[in-house]
Amino acid sequence: MSRSLPSSLFRAVLLASLFFAVEASLLAGNVKVRFAEGLTRGFLTVSDASGKHIGDGDLDQLVKGNRVSDHFVLRFKDGSRYDDTAVFTQDGVFHLLTDHLIEHGSAFKGAMETDIDTVKGQVTVRYKDAHGNDETLSKQMELPSDLANGILYILVKDMNPNAGPTTVSYLAATPEPRLVKLIFTREGKDAFATGTVRRDAEHYVVHVDIGGLTGAVARLIGKQPPNTDMWVIGGEAPTFAGSSGPLDGNGGFWKISLVSPALAELSATPPH
Repeated sequence: MSRSLPSSLFRAVLLASLFFAVEASLLAGNVKVRFAEGLTRGFLTVSDASGKHIGDGDLDQLVKGNRVSDHFVLRFKDGSRYDDTAVFTQDGVFHLLTDHLIEHGSAFKGAMETDIDTVKGQVTVRYKDAHGNDETLSKQMELPSDLANGILYILVKDMNPNAGPTTVSYLAATPEPRLVKLIFTREGKDAFATGTVRRDAEHYVVHVDIGGLTGAVARLIGKQPPNTDMWVIGGEAPTFAGSSGPLDGNGGFWKISLVSPALAELSATPPH
């Protein structure tokens, strides 16, 4: 005897399917280079959702030939560390070559190290299982040319604020690697301050589209990853101003912003 779905559940599944169809129509693509990257050094501060300071960080960028190496690191007060090194090219469009991400400490759901090589199509994830044993998952994957791991805060600077939503690909390790889409939608402008100067920053909301039946089910049962907010101060030399939300599915909700160096009090003891 066949049984029909309850009407409420049927409507929910139908709506989820339609929602997924709309999202799937937003095709991913490489972000065009509007502002070439170069030698960069920046300093970061990290707060939790309540605004409590929980860590600091650095971002460094070097250029060698046609390759840019970007190092983004967060050091938490509890000893946790988020350490991401991405290598990419910027010949007309941004193209990720490799990304090496290390996450360890209590700030994360589990210690994890992820290596992505887009040229070889190789993904390696090192993690600890439920019993604390070291595990390695290595997988050959067809990685899209618009993969954005490690360079999200770079790509958002080059997005045209007058264009519609921008969609890029992202590899999420859970630890099983899975390709998802990130949809950047401009929400308008918010006020920022540098010293006593008021500046406007473009506000983008980043939505994770898991895709497929898994994504539809995730939305139905409330497992859809939360959005992340990102801000860019524009002009002839735009800069990443900050973000609020998860960096990936393994960490928590963090507020990250740039800070300026401040002259500290000199020690009474002369340096050796």
